[in-house]
Amino acid sequence: MHEVKQHKKSPQDTSIKQKLLAIIMTVSSVALTASSILVILFAMASFKKHLAEELSSQTKMIAYNCSAAVHFNDETDVASILESLREHPATAYAHVSNIDHSILATYRRKGFDADPQDTPTLMEPYNGNEWALAAEPITVDGKKIGTVFIQSDLSRFLAFQKQMILVVTVIFITILLVTFLLSSTLQKRISEPIEHLTRTAKKVSESRDYSLRAIQTSNDEIGLLTDAFNNMLSEIEHRDSNLQQKDFVIHSSSTAITTTDLNGLLTYVNPAFLSMW
Repeated sequence: MHEVKQHKKSPQDTSIKQKLLAIIMTVSSVALTASSILVILFAMASFKKHLAEELSSQTKMIAYNCSAAVHFNDETDVASILESLREHPATAYAHVSNIDHSILATYRRKGFDADPQDTPTLMEPYNGNEWALAAEPITVDGKKIGTVFIQSDLSRFLAFQKQMILVVTVIFITILLVTFLLSSTLQKRISEPIEHLTRTAKKVSESRDYSLRAIQTSNDEIGLLTDAFNNMLSEIEHRDSNLQQKDFVIHSSSTAITTTDLNGLLTYVNPAFLSMW
């Protein structure tokens, strides 16, 4: 048995319509993907910065409210102030320590039993992969008497990240669909004249009818190509007509006419020549 090899269709074998759509959709996809990534990264960085500023403000507020209680070592009052953090579900842990780093009071979110993170040495908010940390000095009359430390999870950030990815994905798909629909319509201005020219050339090739003409719909490069194609058909039609007229004259002539090749062999004789025999 002979195995029949199937010809695999390469990208070069696709129609001009498919090529135009592929080019437009590829360029649009690359541009949209790059734009979407930049938008997501910028939004993530902005939201993370917002969370850090919010955590810093929260820490400063606790430090201000605790200053008197820390000054008098009032652990109960400090613990009461830390309880206000329950209004912030993302806050997992917080403590207030005095100047010798001994902890006066702590706050733990319900269900948080893990060891807290180390207090950052720099008094600036820090966003890691899992936690956001902030520390703020407690001062009285410009003198440091203690420190507030707050550890917050990134649940809001992760929720915002998922929401952003979902929104950008929906917008990405919507724009691609709109681009595909518009491209499918607009590319016809290029593909249809070329397809019409191709069909006309095929008809001429099959029928040998050189009186056929392609319709010129524009004055751009495709229009110039169509005009050149029609001029070529006119020239071929004119030459074909002249040849037919000459053939008719030779065929109907009363004079015997023959043609021979380089070897002297007859290649054509007209009826007048045949009537001589």
